[in-house]
Amino acid sequence: MKAKIKLLILIFGFFCIFVLTYQQLIFLSLIILGIFPRVKFKIVLPIVLYIFLINYLLYGITTALNFSSRAFFLLILSSSIKFSFYELIEILRFLKMPKRISIPTLLAFRYIKIVENDAKTVKEVYKIRCGNIKIKDYFKIYSSLIKLVLKRVDEVAIAIYLKEDGISKLLGFKK
Repeated sequence: MKAKIKLLILIFGFFCIFVLTYQQLIFLSLIILGIFPRVKFKIVLPIVLYIFLINYLLYGITTALNFSSRAFFLLILSSSIKFSFYELIEILRFLKMPKRISIPTLLAFRYIKIVENDAKTVKEVYKIRCGNIKIKDYFKIYSSLIKLVLKRVDEVAIAIYLKEDGISKLLGFKK
């Protein structure tokens, strides 16, 4: 039940970006920040500033404010609502997702924490061996870790699918 409410809040927030003005979205974002202060500004602010600058250079101040306020609102809303693994299972069941989509999705979310821990370890080792880390080195680190995780997720998803449905289909048994 709690997961469905969180999902409905996110859907409501998504539709708000089309209805509300940029002033209202910024005000609503600040209210959300007051209620949920655990937002990571190291991630949110560079994205919003990038969107603002690109739109300002291409289209002007009004468009830049519109797009950056919408991005700010969505990033604040999505980072303030956290889902546990079991809530994700409940949401995917509520949305009636097929198993061939829901199993890899759940496994991918499960491995996010593993990627973060592995990335921290690799960064520390890289700093000890090579010194400072450059932007291209971050790309190498994360791309190799994500590639490994996707390979693991694919293997585990195939194993789960074969265990549940595949073996019975291969052997000709009906459920």
